[in-house]
Amino acid sequence: GQRLSVLAEVRATVLEDSGAFGDSSQVQWADRRGLLGYAVVEFDLSWFQRQRQELFEWTLFVTVTVLLLAGLLSMAIASSVTRPLGRIAATVARLRDGVLSARVGLRNNGVLSPLAQGINAMAVRLAENEAQLQQRVLQATEQLRQQKEAAERLARTDPLTGLLNRRAFTELAEREIQRARRFGHPMSLLAIDLDRFKSINDNHGHAAGDAVLEHFARVASAQLRSLDVIARLGGEEFVVMLPGADSQGAFHVAERMRQAIADSVLQLEALALRYSASFGVAAFEPCQPGLDRWLARADAALYEAKAKGRNRVELAPARSEPDRQL
Repeated sequence: GQRLSVLAEVRATVLEDSGAFGDSSQVQWADRRGLLGYAVVEFDLSWFQRQRQELFEWTLFVTVTVLLLAGLLSMAIASSVTRPLGRIAATVARLRDGVLSARVGLRNNGVLSPLAQGINAMAVRLAENEAQLQQRVLQATEQLRQQKEAAERLARTDPLTGLLNRRAFTELAEREIQRARRFGHPMSLLAIDLDRFKSINDNHGHAAGDAVLEHFARVASAQLRSLDVIARLGGEEFVVMLPGADSQGAFHVAERMRQAIADSVLQLEALALRYSASFGVAAFEPCQPGLDRWLARADAALYEAKAKGRNRVELAPARSEPDRQL
């Protein structure tokens, strides 16, 4: 129960000393033990129980204290590592998704502050690289656009004079013909040929001939409106389409252009070169089949101008009935 009794025997032991002077090496223990009695010791177990209770309470206190310290340590770790790491991970995820403006807050990062600063520096470099890449893409796109436009211009313009070529003129003329037929607007065509151009090449060289072609393009364009279309069909042959102009109006435009060319002087170093051009004018007639017949009528008037002495304008006669093809 609450007490513990311990019974112990009490015996006598004889010590025999055979040495004269009590030499310890001569001491012998005789086995003459006799039972003298018993000693009884009683223990009060309540003390042990109190000790056990105190030990239990102390152990419980230590355990709770350790758990509290562990919780505080966990909170400290969460505050200094886990939360900043979560913010850093969220920032990295936004950077991965292309939000290059994302940054990690530099406050309350604890031991992860260097990592946060490194992530922000990386984000800055990524944003700078993206900006540079976008700039390069824009520059490359602009270059491609300019190259495309240049290629389209080369495909549609004459490289020497800068005027439209036959292909581009044909496309524009076909659209204007459809518009004139639909709305009944007048329109005229000028066929132009430089007089004795071959002799210019033979006497002064092809460089002089090219200079004459460029000079003609400038002088002729200066006499036209912005809506008029001038093109080089090939060699020294040119054509002008005058939307909204009837035959008489086109005749006056051609005469003004002819006079401007005849009065102009092309200065080539020590050579002052004069030249002239012949014009054939043909008004658009809805009864005509298309552009080819219209050009043919203007060419016929041009040949008549050349036959009559060049440097003149001839008007193609009007046709009251459509051409018939056999």
